[in-house]
Amino acid sequence: ELRFQMHTLSLHRPPVLPTPSTNRRWAARRPWPRERAKIDGITYKVAESFAERRAAFELVHDAYTKYGLMDCNGWGLRLSARHLLPDSAVFVACDGHTVISTLSLEQECGYDVNQRRADGSRMAEISSLASRRQHFPQKQMFDVFLNLVGLMVAYARFNDLERLLIAVHPKHARFYHRLLGFRQIGQQRTYARVSNQPAVACVNEFERFDREGCPLKDRLDAMRFQPWELAPRPIPDSERDYFAAAWHSLTQMPKA
Repeated sequence: ELRFQMHTLSLHRPPVLPTPSTNRRWAARRPWPRERAKIDGITYKVAESFAERRAAFELVHDAYTKYGLMDCNGWGLRLSARHLLPDSAVFVACDGHTVISTLSLEQECGYDVNQRRADGSRMAEISSLASRRQHFPQKQMFDVFLNLVGLMVAYARFNDLERLLIAVHPKHARFYHRLLGFRQIGQQRTYARVSNQPAVACVNEFERFDREGCPLKDRLDAMRFQPWELAPRPIPDSERDYFAAAWHSLTQMPKA
């Protein structure tokens, strides 16, 4: 039996974008003009439909199987139980109706971060990064990725998160440290979620990020979204049942 833990969102910090209320439910209900944020024709948003979430999970599955991070499965999906929690979010970049890049924020972290939770900090783990690398030239796809990161950072700040964690391959850690302001915590170890590949945990603390900056900080901060675009989009019960069945089936598959 799957059990889903409910989380209480604190409202002790003001949002970084102008809004007459810090209540995120108000932001979701407000009748804002529903024109999505677009950059060079690409739409950046929090996934809010079954089709968008499934397309995102399919993209992660295809990318991870291509690079040997997981085995192919009959569902054609890659997701975790934490995707089903109400505080998790899936972000997508769409060219028309095609999801070309995705990443997720999970507010139940895979790494042992109990010590970092001791001070009461609100944190989430970045996961499930994937892109259609051949959709655009390399430079353009890199821009798409950075814009999606910008949306994710704006969402995290708007929803009162203070720290972001990510597990990355050691050869990628320098990129996250030098350009995005992350710093390594802990030692390298194998990470079961990616077929026991080596990984290091990195953290970005917004207080330090704002104080010290990083080469891409101005670009990320320059992105602006309406409050309703940054409101949580929890998976409805009907979709949760479907994805929970998929996740349960995948956990029962024999290991290669």
